[in-house]
Amino acid sequence: MKIESLKWDSEFFGYPVGILNLGAFDMDEQQLLVDSKRFKLVYVTSNNPQGSSLLSCGDSKKVFAKLPTDQGIDASVVEMPIEKMDDAVRIGLQSGLWSRFALDPGFCSNEFERLYRTWVERSVTHEIAYKTLTVMEEGEPTGILTLSGKADHESSIGLFSVDSEYRGKGIGKSLLKAADTLSFKRGDSRLTVATQGKNSAACEVYQRFGFELISETYIYNYWNEAFTVQ
Repeated sequence: MKIESLKWDSEFFGYPVGILNLGAFDMDEQQLLVDSKRFKLVYVTSNNPQGSSLLSCGDSKKVFAKLPTDQGIDASVVEMPIEKMDDAVRIGLQSGLWSRFALDPGFCSNEFERLYRTWVERSVTHEIAYKTLTVMEEGEPTGILTLSGKADHESSIGLFSVDSEYRGKGIGKSLLKAADTLSFKRGDSRLTVATQGKNSAACEVYQRFGFELISETYIYNYWNEAFTVQ
C-alpha cells in the first residue's frame, strides 16, 4: 500500500502530508517507517481499529445518512450574514473540539484554528457550501450549519454547532429541520453528515433526528519525528 501525497493539506499546513488507506489490512510498522520518510505527517485510515504505538489521536469517522423530508423551515432560520463572519468562525470552532486537529498536540502551529476558520469563511461565501444557516437572536447568530452538494443527488452537512451560550433552546433541531427540507427541495435522494466517533452527543442527536449509521472509518495521525526538510 502506497502513501499518497495530499497537495492541499501540504500547502495549507506548510509541510508534507500524506494519507495511507489500509482498508481491511493491519498496518506494517516497518513499512510505514520506510515509506513515510518524505512526509512529516501521514493520516492512516482503516476499516478496523489499529493498535500501533506509532499512531496518535485515534478515532473513527462515523457517517450517517437519511432520506430527506420536507419538515418546513422555521422563520428564525436564515442565511449566515457575511458581516457576522467573526461570530460564524467562533461558533464554527466549537464544532471541531472533538477533531484530531484540536486534540493532537502534534498540531502546534495553530493548524486547528486556521483550518476551521478557512472552512467557515469558504462556506459563508458559498465557495464550498450552497447554504450556511444560522438562527439569529437579538441580531446575533446562535449556531451554524453548512450544506454542500455532492454527486448523485446528495447533500452533506459539514459544520454544525450551536453556540455554547444558546444550547438547550431547540436551535440545533431548527437547523437540522431546515437542512432536511432544503435537501428535499433540491431533489436529493440522501442527506449525509459525518462526525467523530468519540463525539457521542453528536451521534445521539443525529440518530434521534432519523439518521442511520452507514459507515465507520478509523483515522489516526502518524508524525514522522525523523522528518527533515528536503
